[in-house]
Amino acid sequence: MGARTDTFSTTRLFLVVNDFLSTGVNAIANIFGVSSGTVKNCTNRFIDAVNKLESRYIVWPSKSRRVELGLFAWEKYGFRECIGSVDGSQVPLAYAPRVQP
Repeated sequence: MGARTDTFSTTRLFLVVNDFLSTGVNAIANIFGVSSGTVKNCTNRFIDAVNKLESRYIVWPSKSRRVELGLFAWEKYGFRECIGSVDGSQVPLAYAPRVQP
């Protein structure tokens, strides 16, 4: 028996991985009508793709830019030394923000 090749579109692959990161393997497998192994394979393919683009699109800010971003996040939202965020993600906080936006 040969290796199976999934024909997931990039959009469907992203949706599977995005839902997996916020929900869990079995729930996503049920939603998309695929096996939990397929969800894991999609997740690995997505992570590999992101890693290949890392040096091109994901950059760490310079020290001066980190200071600038940290000050902005503190003054605007009450987050100490925050240099970035991802919209739609659930991030556990170590402490409550100073200001509730």
